[in-house]
Amino acid sequence: MKKDFSIKETAEKLSRHSCDRPRVVSFVLGVEGDEFIGKNQLRMDVSNTVRQAQAHVEDIIGLETADRKAVVSDLDLIAKWMDTQYIRGKEKSLLFFVCSEIGLFEVLPVNESVSHTFEVGRSPNLVALEALATKAHGTGIILVNKEIARIYTFRFNELRIDRVVEDEVPNKHHKGGWSQMRYQRHVEDHVYRHLSRASNVTSHVLDVRKWDSVLIAGPEEVRTMFTGLLHPYVTQRIVGDLSLSVDIAESELERIVSKSVERLNRESDQKLLWDLERAIDQSDSGVQGIEDATRDMRDSRLEVLFVRDHTLRDMDVQGYRCHECGYLATSGQRCQNCGADLEEHVELMGALMQEAFRRGCKVQIVADDIPSWALKDVAAIRRY
Repeated sequence: MKKDFSIKETAEKLSRHSCDRPRVVSFVLGVEGDEFIGKNQLRMDVSNTVRQAQAHVEDIIGLETADRKAVVSDLDLIAKWMDTQYIRGKEKSLLFFVCSEIGLFEVLPVNESVSHTFEVGRSPNLVALEALATKAHGTGIILVNKEIARIYTFRFNELRIDRVVEDEVPNKHHKGGWSQMRYQRHVEDHVYRHLSRASNVTSHVLDVRKWDSVLIAGPEEVRTMFTGLLHPYVTQRIVGDLSLSVDIAESELERIVSKSVERLNRESDQKLLWDLERAIDQSDSGVQGIEDATRDMRDSRLEVLFVRDHTLRDMDVQGYRCHECGYLATSGQRCQNCGADLEEHVELMGALMQEAFRRGCKVQIVADDIPSWALKDVAAIRRY
């Protein structure tokens, strides 16, 4: 089980796996809160979830008897792995991608609640993984004062330390025979050099972590000085600041940052929904509904695809994919792109999201309680 992995690289690797038959299992198992229950209870919960998935195999359209047996067998492998190899950690969900026929058994732990999904196809269904990729880079947290800077990454509800920059700054009190003014300039010079060094390290960490946003924390005076020394590449990502002491416990810092990031994400979602409403209300640059979104996605016309959170959990719209060229359709018997038969049944929401990531369309998953008349389940803003 990979504890630390690149979502983008892992998604690219998994996308290269395919099977001649629809036998690839993509399975999300929620384990949040399992640290409070015993192993026997966990075994029962996993067993029940796997049995439900195995029962659902009988309802999947287009599977032959041999395919069903192979899928049921691979679900048994997942249950066995959970029983014999799983060691609890901080993860909230486990993502399984399994197909014995092609030697695939991948388990990815994520510290994020992921909607339960179970899919069977010719290749891994990467919707859950790619949905996580929309927030994979996380938020940079720089906690700084005049002597120390702690640089963190907040990602998937977890705070991790990246670097610590610490410098000795002379005591503020007058010493020796120096005049007070000269001594104060000496102290300020040390502070400036410390903040400059912290700024350079911050830029380096950003280059590696690729943060989507940045929060600056610390005393107000230092935050102002430090922000003024940051490279524009960093400042353009600053979304807020926090008045905190650098001596704050990491558990408390994680709690405060989690609340701040949640609030900022909701504000960002709301602004994007206003853009969607304007696009639909004032021009022909917005679309609503999965059928129109699928049509425009095929033509590479979508800039942003909006999906309500409940849609990932509840929408089960069956569509079709052309096995020859990959063309998606909500109905019909022949591919409008190449003329081949539309034989392969797909869960359309998942296929649409995979197509969005493949075509470079931004996917915005929006919480159900953020109001907007423009977004019931699926909507989009066109590129042009």
